[in-house]
Amino acid sequence: MSKRFSWRISFAVLVAAIVSACYLSPPRSVSAPPQNNVAATPSEIEHAERKNVSGIRAIDFSNFTYPWLRDLGKPTESFTLRGGKYEATNDNVPMQMFSVVYGDVTGDGQEEALVALDVIVEGGSAAPNVIYIYATEGTKPKLLWAFATGDRTDGGLRRVYPENGMLVVELYGRGKIIGTDLFADDGTSALRPLPFYYTRARYRWNGAKFQRKGPAETLSDPDRYGIPIMPAFRSG
Repeated sequence: MSKRFSWRISFAVLVAAIVSACYLSPPRSVSAPPQNNVAATPSEIEHAERKNVSGIRAIDFSNFTYPWLRDLGKPTESFTLRGGKYEATNDNVPMQMFSVVYGDVTGDGQEEALVALDVIVEGGSAAPNVIYIYATEGTKPKLLWAFATGDRTDGGLRRVYPENGMLVVELYGRGKIIGTDLFADDGTSALRPLPFYYTRARYRWNGAKFQRKGPAETLSDPDRYGIPIMPAFRSG
């Protein structure tokens, strides 16, 4: 056998051995990167969500300073929610966050915030609300309108929401007799439920203030009468 032939056989055997080793050797194990199993808290999630938004949604209205309304007294003062709550001081009433709804109520194509706060009446059962409507001017919030509602069936809050670039305000029972009638039509004594009404008014922004557009509608809501139907605020 010649040396050249012997060299070719040796080279072929070497190549076969390398190929066989590549197929038969077990794959090298790769350790997975360590996982962080600590779940984020709701406040951390809410903070991360707010960092990823802009405009009016980037404002934390649960930690925010609001002006007092004249209806609530001391209109020159302000109060600050912290964690969605304001504890009463200096004879003021406590307040807490109830709902925040976003949408275009000025017709400019930009979102505004419709903030509803609960007025906490201590020592009584009244449940009025305060509505603040904010836009943004640059990166800062700008108050467009604020008003107080009545107590449940006496002009209480049903809903505020945007619709076709306008603001819609629904209030329960104001101007209507609500309750039961002690006498039936035949003169006999009876308890008879009266109709349950609410009003729906639409407001258009004129660049300086909201003006009502047309007369308010009168509608019926016997199922959830006197109960606000706005989405509850989700707090971290």
